Amino acid sequence: MDERKVKNSFLRNNLWIIVNLLVMFCFLILANVNRITNPRPLQKDSAEYLELSYHLAFNKTFSYDGVIPTNYREPISSFLNAVNIHLFTDIKDSIDVNQLGQNLNLVLQLTQINIFYLFLLYIGIWWLHFILTGSHSWMIFSAFIPMTYFSISTTYLKNLLSDLPSIVLFVFSACVLLLINREPKYWKSILLAILLGLLIMSKGVFYYLVPIYLFLMISLIWFKDESPFKIQKIKIFALSFLLTFLTILPWQLRNYIYLDDFSLTTRGGTILLLRAEMDQMNSVERVGMFYVFAPEVLKKVIFEKYFGYEKADYLDGGKLQRLNRDLEHDYRAIEAGDYNQLVSFLRRSMFISLPILQAEANLKGLDSDQYIKEESLKTIKNNWQSHILTSIPFAWKGLWFYKGNNLVFVLLIGLSYLVFFIMFIKSLIYWKIDYLIFFTLPMLVFFFHVLLTHNIPRYILPIVPFISLGLVLFLKEKFSVYRKSNLFKL
Repeated sequence: MDERKVKNSFLRNNLWIIVNLLVMFCFLILANVNRITNPRPLQKDSAEYLELSYHLAFNKTFSYDGVIPTNYREPISSFLNAVNIHLFTDIKDSIDVNQLGQNLNLVLQLTQINIFYLFLLYIGIWWLHFILTGSHSWMIFSAFIPMTYFSISTTYLKNLLSDLPSIVLFVFSACVLLLINREPKYWKSILLAILLGLLIMSKGVFYYLVPIYLFLMISLIWFKDESPFKIQKIKIFALSFLLTFLTILPWQLRNYIYLDDFSLTTRGGTILLLRAEMDQMNSVERVGMFYVFAPEVLKKVIFEKYFGYEKADYLDGGKLQRLNRDLEHDYRAIEAGDYNQLVSFLRRSMFISLPILQAEANLKGLDSDQYIKEESLKTIKNNWQSHILTSIPFAWKGLWFYKGNNLVFVLLIGLSYLVFFIMFIKSLIYWKIDYLIFFTLPMLVFFFHVLLTHNIPRYILPIVPFISLGLVLFLKEKFSVYRKSNLFKL
C-alpha cells in the first residue's frame, strides 16, 4: 500500500512538472508573438538604456556618448543588453546609436532578451513555490498574474528596461533566503550576496532596503528562532550583508574614481524632489488621484458613473491637469522655452525646481544629488501632514500596474494585494519565520515607494510575483483546512 502511494505521488509530481513546462512554453510563445507584432521604435528610457548598452559593447564605457562616464542609471540591465548585442544581434559599431532604436529589425533582435527574462522568471517562481509548498501543484496559479501580465504588456516586451531583470533577481534572491533559513550553509551566503548585489545594481532602491531587511531578519532569528541552527543562521545573514556590499563596492569605486561620487546612481534626488513637490497638491487633486491612476475599467464603472469624474478633468485646463505629465500645454511651453508657463508637477519639477537646486549646489560646492535629497527631505518634513495624506492615494497609485479593461484581472490583482497584507500581518502575529522572510522585503519595497517616491507602477513591479504567490499560499491554507474538516471531503 505504501509503495503504491509513493508511486502515485511520484507520477502525480511528474505530471505536474510536465503541465508546468507546457504552461511555461505557452506563456513564452504568447509573449514572443506580442513582442514581434507591430514592432515600434525605442523611446524615452529604453533609448537611454540602449545608448548605455551600445557604448558598453563597443566603447567599453558606461556612458551616453562613449566618452564621458555616467552613473545616472543602475548598470546591470545595460551590461546584460551589451552581452546580448555582442552575442545575439547583427549590431555593429559602425551603426549610428542615435538611429539604432529606430531600426525595427534590430529592435526586434534587441528585445528578444525579454523572452529569456520571462523564462527565468517562470523558473524562479516555480522554485520559490516549491520551497514554500513542497509540491509542484498550484504552481500555475502562482505564476498566473505576473506571467499573464508580462506576456501581454508591450511596455516591457517591446522595450529595454531594467524591470524584468530586477524582478528575476528579486525572486531568485528570495529562494536563497528561504533556503538559508531551512538549511544554513556558508556557501549560500556567497550566492545570496551575489544575487542581492546584482539586485541592488539593477534597482537602486534595494541599496537602502537590503540592510534594513537583513537587520530585521537577524533580529527576528535572534529573538524568535528556536532551531538548533539559530546562531549559524545569524552568522550567515550577517556575512551575506558584508559580502553584498563587497559585491557592489567595485562599481562604487568606479564612480568615485571617474565621477568623484561614491553613490550607486544619481537619480535619487530627482525622484525625491518630485515627491516633495507633489505633496503640495490640493485636496481635489489628492482625491482625484484615485480616479486618475485607477484601471480603465474602474474609471468607467465606478469613478465616472458614481463620482462624476470625466477624462477632461485630467487634460489641459481640467481640475486634475497638474497630475498629467503629458499635457499638450506643457510640451508647447517646453518647445518655446517658457518654463514659467509649465503646469504639471513633473515638468515644473524637472525644468524649474531641479535647475534651481542644482545651481545652488554648484555655488556651495556640494554634491548636486545629495543636496537635492537633503532639500527635498526638508520640504517633506516641513509639510509632513500633507505628506502623510498624499501617501494614501500614492499607495493606490502603485497598486495598479495593470491599467486595462479586464475587470476579472483587476479584481484578482486587488484580491492578491489584500491577501498579501493579511498574510504579512498574520506572519507577524504568529511569528512564522519562513513567511516573514518571504513577505518582509516586498513589503519594504511597497512602503518605500509609497512614502518617498512618486510611485509609478513600474516601481512596484518587483513585488508582483510575491503578491501572486501569497494568494496561492493563502488559498492552499484554506483549502487544506476545508479538506480536513467534516464539511468537505475529497
